[in-house]
Amino acid sequence: MYTRASNNNLWSCTPRGNEKLESAFEDAQEIASGKPGSWPIDLFFSVNASGQFCGVAEMIGPVDFQKDMDFWPQDKWRGSFPVKWHIIKDGPNMRVTDCRVHKRYAYSEL
Repeated sequence: MYTRASNNNLWSCTPRGNEKLESAFEDAQEIASGKPGSWPIDLFFSVNASGQFCGVAEMIGPVDFQKDMDFWPQDKWRGSFPVKWHIIKDGPNMRVTDCRVHKRYAYSEL
């Protein structure tokens, strides 16, 4: 799944997750006064209950709620948004415990 997403520089979540991320992206754009990259939305990926970190990607554009990712294995993912992958690597979650995150959106399961 990560390979397909990284090759296409796209990601998607559940409808609720996409709405949360769209809201975060809009807030970041407003705070940054439209200067791209000055208030990034970084997404940290892990597999549920695995204790494993899988990667980091930056959300670089808004959610397109009409665009589905036809390479996704399940139909529950509606819409998608562009990302720039910074890290794709498996490792223990403790390697990223020192990262500081904005409390409003932190630790959400999307």
